[in-house]
Amino acid sequence: MELLLPYEIDWVKHRLRIYHIKYDEVYHEIYDHMLSAMEYKRQHGDSREILSLFQEVMDEDIGSHQGIAKMQSDMETSVNRYLSRAVKRFFLEGFRGRQALWTLMLFAAIYACSQVVVAQKAFFLISLGAVLFGPVVHVIIKSWRRLYRLGDRRKPSLVVSSMLNLSNFLIPWFMVFVLNLSMLLSLFSKEEVSRDAVLVFLGPAGLSLLLTLAIVYWQGFAKTLNTDYKRMLQTD
Repeated sequence: MELLLPYEIDWVKHRLRIYHIKYDEVYHEIYDHMLSAMEYKRQHGDSREILSLFQEVMDEDIGSHQGIAKMQSDMETSVNRYLSRAVKRFFLEGFRGRQALWTLMLFAAIYACSQVVVAQKAFFLISLGAVLFGPVVHVIIKSWRRLYRLGDRRKPSLVVSSMLNLSNFLIPWFMVFVLNLSMLLSLFSKEEVSRDAVLVFLGPAGLSLLLTLAIVYWQGFAKTLNTDYKRMLQTD
């Protein structure tokens, strides 16, 4: 009994399009399983046409649309949890042992610079903007060839997508922090507090602390890119 013929393999690729598989990794896992299971059936005497063979494997092994949706959700949760824990681990290392001393020196250096620059407000805003968006640019440069991989159809990589989400993690948190702080200050001043007033309230020390934390996060993010993230792409 012959295994799958070339036109049957092409048919499987075309048929998988109706399932709207989101990620490249999920697509290839399903595609490989489908071919292996169908070839196994052919080896054991199943001579049915490709449609019946495909649908049986898809329904029984994968679970059709619901099974694919669950598989994608499970993989998203697993990858996001793994990478976020890696970034958190490297971030916290910045406050332990010798790294803590480096972080303290970084804070002191930023604060000292803020005392000698002419445009202090511009210094902090530009620096914070660059550091907050730095991880986004970093992961794009590191992964630009993997943002979309050419398979049967162009699909985003789950690993790259997860890392992109982590790259802009600090941006909404920073916005929420500024907004909540302005609301809190408004309660005590009994009038609306502008964002400029928030910067004044934080002062050079507070802004230096925020910038230091953002840099340490970027450092942990970069370490994750060069270790756990890199290994996940290599095993993909």
